[in-house]
Amino acid sequence: MARLVPKLEPLEIENLSERKVATALVEQLPDSNVVIHSFEWTARRKQCAHVEGECDFIVLDPKYGILFVEVKGGLIKYLPDEEIWVRILSAGRENMRIKDPFKQVRRNRYEIVNYVKKKLKGDNFYFTHQHVVMFPDGEFRGQHPASVQREQILDENSLDQMQKAVRGLFRKSTTVMSERQFRRLQHALLPKFEIIPILFRKIENQEAMLHRATEDQKKLIDSLRERNIAAIRGGAGTGKTLLARISHQQDCNR
Repeated sequence: MARLVPKLEPLEIENLSERKVATALVEQLPDSNVVIHSFEWTARRKQCAHVEGECDFIVLDPKYGILFVEVKGGLIKYLPDEEIWVRILSAGRENMRIKDPFKQVRRNRYEIVNYVKKKLKGDNFYFTHQHVVMFPDGEFRGQHPASVQREQILDENSLDQMQKAVRGLFRKSTTVMSERQFRRLQHALLPKFEIIPILFRKIENQEAMLHRATEDQKKLIDSLRERNIAAIRGGAGTGKTLLARISHQQDCNR
């Protein structure tokens, strides 16, 4: 069983189509595989503008490499005369145009691969990568476009044969990563980091808290001076005895 990232059960994924795919990937792929769900990325262009994207699934396999998966749920159809993709809606409703899923997954693939290569610069090892579009709610029929290989199209029939489908995509791959290289690949995509407090900022915060405390104490003492009688209550260690003594001293000095 593959490891799912983030650490959750596939049934916790809200999107039904992605839930089906996550379940199939996790249950059928071997323990050595890592399945990343909803991987978000950002990149900078020469014009200093940032572009963003999200890949539905990334599968990391030490034997085969990286597989990028785009999931398109519902009834999907390609209209060759218009060169567009649409989602077929219920009767009486106009079909909804959607983004080309193969362009989406190719873009994700090369953006993320470039990002990983920059992170691994100097490690001198290679990994293979492939992409696929998954249609979990329908069955593929007809001719595939010239820009797509047949094995890059998975449908409802593929849900029970995910391991076979992955092997088919990487059938020509001869790349096998070492354990260290595979860990480096995971770390590039799933880096660990923490925010460490800076000492002088911590001291500043403590001084600010102390200042607020002394100001509050001064206000309380000033209010006690204006009263002949005051009941001071509080739990152990709250300073009620000290306040009572200060109040008593103020009365004696008057």
